[in-house]
Amino acid sequence: MKRVYILMAILAIAGITACEQEFEIIDTDGDNRLHIEFLPSTLREWHELKITGARSINNSIGDIETPSDIRIRITADGEEVRLEQDNTSPKAYMAFHHLEPGQTVRIEAEADGFEKAYAESIIPYPVEEFNAALVKGDDYSDEIRVTVDYPDDPDTMDMYGAVIVSEETHSMLTYISHNAVDIEMIYGILDESPFRTMWLRGRRIAYWNDSQASQDGRQQMTLSFQGKKNDPNCTYRYKVLMLKISEDFYRYFNGQWDRENNILASMGLASPTFTYTNITGGLGVLGTLSHTESEWFDNPLQPREGREEP
Repeated sequence: MKRVYILMAILAIAGITACEQEFEIIDTDGDNRLHIEFLPSTLREWHELKITGARSINNSIGDIETPSDIRIRITADGEEVRLEQDNTSPKAYMAFHHLEPGQTVRIEAEADGFEKAYAESIIPYPVEEFNAALVKGDDYSDEIRVTVDYPDDPDTMDMYGAVIVSEETHSMLTYISHNAVDIEMIYGILDESPFRTMWLRGRRIAYWNDSQASQDGRQQMTLSFQGKKNDPNCTYRYKVLMLKISEDFYRYFNGQWDRENNILASMGLASPTFTYTNITGGLGVLGTLSHTESEWFDNPLQPREGREEP
């Protein structure tokens, strides 16, 4: 019994001490590195780029001052990509280029006192065709369930994702809102869910790999989100964007999720989770994705009680 008390005391002291410290895994050689986050895609013809100074392998942004003389070159299949600095932040840039599946995107970045950082990524070929269905969820909420059915090659490791886009019609005004839809888990415990979600540039993205069993060369994934009922002043409809994401994209954000949810490591009671990077000479990620769009789906939710469908 005495040994048990001693062990409990040691764990308590370790926990209290750990809570007062921030555990940081410093890069072994201590060199200044450029941290790059660049995620070009076929979704848009402009692509956000963020570059900061860093020294920590676990991606502690702002660990050191970001240099003001960063020299950046981006190409797509060797063709120069136009780059402009974002006026809202000295660390942000906009790259303007129409990207096609199969193109190789390369980024190079240099600054005085920093190692040269560079990476390449190939835009994945999109899912050629997929089926999507939207149905009302349970009878107690405004949940809408989305099922996507798509082909998958069992001989290759592929990574997928999905975005739900809503369109709201207000009287005579129609606009597309990319921020209104929030995909939620419907499988209960997060670690047991076959996919994870992340915010990316104002969009909620669900992403997963093809480790689940395929049937006749096809796979299915079911997502859910909180919808809204139509009323006389506003109606809703939805579209599904099926994504094919690069392995680097998947591994980087999967590592980010693991690190942010490694509670024991933050207390000093478990090994830290290292953040994946494919940036040679630097930190961060160059990840790419392509997309395929579904048709628009009518709102599967019934109108609000006491009101008629417009």
